[in-house]
Amino acid sequence: MTQFFRLSRELATLAIGQVVSIIASVVSIKIITSEVGPDIYGNFNILLTLQVGLMQLLFGPIGGACLRFTTDAINEKKSHDLLVAAIRLALKYSVYVISIGVIIFGLIPGDYLGYSSVPVLVMAINTVFFGILHILIQYLNGARKRNMYAFVSASLPLLQFGFCWLTLQVIGKSLYSITVGYALASAIATLVASFYILRLCIVPENCQQSVDWVSSGNNKAWINRISTYSLHFSQWGVFTLMYVISDKWALNLTGGPQEVGTYSLGYQLGYTPVAIAGGLLMQFVSPIIFKSVDRRGGQLYISNRGIKLVMASIACCMIFSIVYAAIAKFAIGLIAPRNYLSAYQYGPLLAIAAGLVGCSEMIGLLFQSEERIRSLVSFKIVISMFGMALNYFLASSLGSLGVSWSMLIYGCVQLSLIIYLWTRKRST
Repeated sequence: MTQFFRLSRELATLAIGQVVSIIASVVSIKIITSEVGPDIYGNFNILLTLQVGLMQLLFGPIGGACLRFTTDAINEKKSHDLLVAAIRLALKYSVYVISIGVIIFGLIPGDYLGYSSVPVLVMAINTVFFGILHILIQYLNGARKRNMYAFVSASLPLLQFGFCWLTLQVIGKSLYSITVGYALASAIATLVASFYILRLCIVPENCQQSVDWVSSGNNKAWINRISTYSLHFSQWGVFTLMYVISDKWALNLTGGPQEVGTYSLGYQLGYTPVAIAGGLLMQFVSPIIFKSVDRRGGQLYISNRGIKLVMASIACCMIFSIVYAAIAKFAIGLIAPRNYLSAYQYGPLLAIAAGLVGCSEMIGLLFQSEERIRSLVSFKIVISMFGMALNYFLASSLGSLGVSWSMLIYGCVQLSLIIYLWTRKRST
């Protein structure tokens, strides 16, 4: 009973943080779309796809490794070594990201982009802060410090709508203003997360008097372990990146930034709430699942309890996506400005699509828990290429509605294939 109440309290803490995040994100969307037209909002979302891509390739895999290994590191009383190794890798990748931003800023003229190249550099800076923040909050979640995790996670969207409103009023109604607002929000949220981790420590009873940020001993061992684990994420990350950005880029080619802007609003109010709910369940169950893994004969095996927890999470995710799909049109119509109202028709399709993808990611936890990431590489590559081709095909014929159907079809195929892979693995 004590464990039940503890888990319930953890889930409630995460849920409160996510509810605050959703409300803040909706307010941020409302502020931005009320101040700028679909063309500027479309260009901003195209820039966001670049950030998502760099997260997928560089910072995301490090965050996933932190989430997977924090429990092990705490048990070995080496949690600080893990954190230092992850931050050192993140700083190394940050140099690459800033260099890309500087190159684009210096070499590509604004006339080619359709807007000044300054926002590209600002988004590169934002990506660095956002990437480091992602690693820090995954570390917090892996340690099951739910209060701090929920607070830091909720602080980012709160800061985003605050700074976006401020920059839009002070600098002007432009793409540059939005990117500056997001960069400032990511920087402050990263400082907040850093303060909590360094001030309070993840495991106070295991804290050292000082943390060695440059030693190559244990840090190097953890760097190698993180790099090995995250390598497979990065291998399929290139193809996942191509898929993730293909919906907006396909619409940009066929309909222009205004089409992207309208679709993006439907995506953020239809797909994103369900994705956040699925993410909440994953963040809650993943540390518990990773802790329930047994080692037998040199191989990791997930317990039946872990499998049941994943199955229950899948059921909750699908129920939520179906319920939200029923009200998605109303939610979008309530929030969207008049010149974005066509986005309402995409909401239900995208909500169901998000539920299907969320279920697939939860089944992926089963592979991650047993550190059998290699078996997912071919699957991730094939499904990403399929999704990308489908996005471009349906965008050219049906526009935003076609891309919405493409997302739904992709979710169905992805879930079917990963269920097949897991059942085949369990039977061998």
